[in-house]
Amino acid sequence: MRHLFNLEQPSAWLTERPLRRLVFFWDGPVGAAGDPARMAEVGGFFLHRSGVRVAVSVLHLQPGADPNLALIAASERPGTALLWIANDRLGGVHQPRLDRIDPTLLCRDFGEGQVVVTACRPRVGQAVRSASTVRPAAETSAKPPSIAIVSGSPFSVR
Repeated sequence: MRHLFNLEQPSAWLTERPLRRLVFFWDGPVGAAGDPARMAEVGGFFLHRSGVRVAVSVLHLQPGADPNLALIAASERPGTALLWIANDRLGGVHQPRLDRIDPTLLCRDFGEGQVVVTACRPRVGQAVRSASTVRPAAETSAKPPSIAIVSGSPFSVR
């Protein structure tokens, strides 16, 4: 299973399209406790190693928040890609379903159902949308997700 938990393949896939920004989310205790600058280094490592210079934002959630809605809200800027990892399979609302909520995203599961390694990029030719317009009907009455995004790069935290 260890070979499934990698970031090199999803990073390469993300760079097949122009990319300006990456939102990285490590779901679980490691990500929640991790230093934002170190998490940004992890998320952007293979992009930077291949010469792709992008801003990396690290997503931190309040307990109980839906990561799908938070990641979609964080991806509103053009050229933003998403990378969501977790050490275990997730169930229920915490299971990646980003492209089912927002059809402007093209997502791919690199964890093969054993771990979460989900990468998403904008579909070719998609207009920029507002996250509030892509929530499923059952979720439109819910409060917006509580999110804190810490921007960083391998060299600094802003």
